[in-house]
Amino acid sequence: MSNVAANVLLKAIRACLNLAVKQGHLAFNRAEAVKLLGKAPTIKRPFARTQVEQLLSTTSGEWRGLILAGYFIGARLGSGRTQGRDGALAK
Repeated sequence: MSNVAANVLLKAIRACLNLAVKQGHLAFNRAEAVKLLGKAPTIKRPFARTQVEQLLSTTSGEWRGLILAGYFIGARLGSGRTQGRDGALAK
């Protein structure tokens, strides 16, 4: 689990326990004492040619085009997916 995902879950638990405190079911929220995790560095590496070939063998249509475009121009999949027809990135 990533640090970001763990922090999201911790915040959800804190919110639930804060409500229980507000409603008088708990005296205090123990989850407030738990520190959020720092951002972990992410290492993003390009796919190897064999990995791209495996992906292409299991897909077709638009996804096939996105995979090929990403491989040849070095774009992340999210960049290609959010790009509009006019070339502008979607918001």
